[in-house]
Amino acid sequence: MADYNDRIKQGWLHVNVIIEILGKPKEYIQQVLRTMLEKMKKEERFEVVKEVVAEPREHEGYFTSFVDLEIVIKDMNALQEFIFAYLPSSVEIVTPTELNLSLNDANILFNNMAARLHSYDEFTKKLKVANILMTKKLREFKPDISEKDFDFGEKKKDNVEDKTEKSKDSDETEEQKESEYSEEKK
Repeated sequence: MADYNDRIKQGWLHVNVIIEILGKPKEYIQQVLRTMLEKMKKEERFEVVKEVVAEPREHEGYFTSFVDLEIVIKDMNALQEFIFAYLPSSVEIVTPTELNLSLNDANILFNNMAARLHSYDEFTKKLKVANILMTKKLREFKPDISEKDFDFGEKKKDNVEDKTEKSKDSDETEEQKESEYSEEKK
């Protein structure tokens, strides 16, 4: 493989990225990071120049870690693919300091982004409908179920009561959403 400075001279982008991971047990997230790095090193459109893997730390019953990477990558389209594949929390293009993007490359870049966002949106809508249907089914077996039963620490404690009341009032709205979604599928 060519020296990364040669790649930069050929017009490749020099990029710093941070990829974070959360999970448990500790050994699992360490293995996931190792596997991800091994996969990255086999890629042809970018090269890992430097990697620093942080030791996992415990946080609220889970473990967190991250890898700080310095990479050289072929072009903006390859960078976009990297971002979608590895979901870094931070991306910093170090060089070049200015980018020239052809109209064709810009179209490819933005159409790929739009297609990916569309697929995420579609998936999210399907999950939302599935959640509504499962909640309805669950309420058949446990009528007193409330949003408190689904609180994973994401909601503010003082808003739970208000949202539970709104949830009871919004069953009709959920039925309308379910019906609309079913109509869209036809």
